[in-house]
Amino acid sequence: MRAFAAIAVALFHFTNGSYQNGPLIQSKTTREFFTYGAQGVELFYIISGFVITFALVKKSYLITDFHKFVLKRIIRIIPPYIFTIAAIVGVSLFLARFIWYSPFAFPYAQILVNMTFTADLFPDIDWLNPIFKTLKVEFQWYFLLGLTVPFINKKNLHLLVFSSIILMCTYFTLHIDSALISAPYFLIGVTCFYIFDKGFNHYLVGVLILVFTLLLFKYQWEDVIIAAIGIPLILFVPEKFQFAHLTGKISYSYYLIHGLIGGQFLYFTSNTEFAYNYPWLMILFALILSWAGAFLMYQFIERPSLKISKRITYSQKVKSD
Repeated sequence: MRAFAAIAVALFHFTNGSYQNGPLIQSKTTREFFTYGAQGVELFYIISGFVITFALVKKSYLITDFHKFVLKRIIRIIPPYIFTIAAIVGVSLFLARFIWYSPFAFPYAQILVNMTFTADLFPDIDWLNPIFKTLKVEFQWYFLLGLTVPFINKKNLHLLVFSSIILMCTYFTLHIDSALISAPYFLIGVTCFYIFDKGFNHYLVGVLILVFTLLLFKYQWEDVIIAAIGIPLILFVPEKFQFAHLTGKISYSYYLIHGLIGGQFLYFTSNTEFAYNYPWLMILFALILSWAGAFLMYQFIERPSLKISKRITYSQKVKSD
């Protein structure tokens, strides 16, 4: 699922990106079709809801372990993120100085607000890459789930009560650009974990009914579809598909780096005759180059961070049957 989500987002960016001569794909209908690849972000949220709940419950997580949970998430997520920020700034500096021969003002403030996920608090400072905003949403939900999983894990009724409160808050704050807008997707992931672990019951069905009621009446139809697709993907799709398994492993690095590698490749080759005649082949090259860059980033940046994160254990171990 991570592999599918990452490639879908990359295809959206590569087909709809504006390069030296405009979009690489001339057909407006085709570009509009691939805008649905942006829903890969929502699929990532569903996966996060499932995976984080799975990890916490199976490790008998307690609220007293909250600081360890946050530390594990920081070690797991932040090093590749900082590397990507450094790469974006480094490439921008190189292009300005040696390709375009233009002045380059080092964006100290922009780097700081991106590293602290606070860019939205400063109207005059933008995200270095728009996808970084989704990591802010992820972290906010990490905090919320870390504080509430011990409560909702006691009874499925607790999950229903928690979901009702969160979705009500979402309903009344849809006009505000906050993490609550993504609540339906995270709650689908959390609910799917309990379905996966124990099976369906009326409380879990109740959560899904509440989620889809809000989606149907207040969200776009494509948001409803990706939510509906996410449930069977998590619960029923076989996991042993080697390429997807490997791409899923490196999907976070792929998500972070594809714009810098694939996007820059398409930008600097978009005015060539080859790109004009074979745009889809160029997009395939961009996907492959991004995959190769993500693989290297995973091996040298993300994987070591993951190993360090796994060394942090919670207080209470899982009891054997």
